[in-house]
Amino acid sequence: MKTISTIALCLLTGLAGIALGAFAAVRLGFAMADTGMLTGAEADLAVQTQLLRYIQSDENSRATELLQIQLDGALVTIDAFASEGSKLNPKTYARLRRVREMRERSGYRPADAGVASAVERALVLGEARP
Repeated sequence: MKTISTIALCLLTGLAGIALGAFAAVRLGFAMADTGMLTGAEADLAVQTQLLRYIQSDENSRATELLQIQLDGALVTIDAFASEGSKLNPKTYARLRRVREMRERSGYRPADAGVASAVERALVLGEARP
């Protein structure tokens, strides 16, 4: 009987450990997601504040440059998700075509070769018809 009690205690302790571990993993996941969202909001705040400052100071070329860089970030993200097989919203394809046209007219190209490559891959997605 003592052996059965010991085994039962071990099983219950193991199950409790698994449950607590799962709970902790979920809580950690939510905490990481919250931190990521907060960091993103803080970055948006910094960029958008600077954009407003440029616009209010009639520094349109600097505002445009900052918007282009911000758009590069979105395009790199789209490229990363599309490369992993994520489905894009059908409206995204038209937006990608519009960005390509705007960039061809302006001549803008990211200075960093890695960013430029990811941006180009994202823009090529715009040529696909959903």
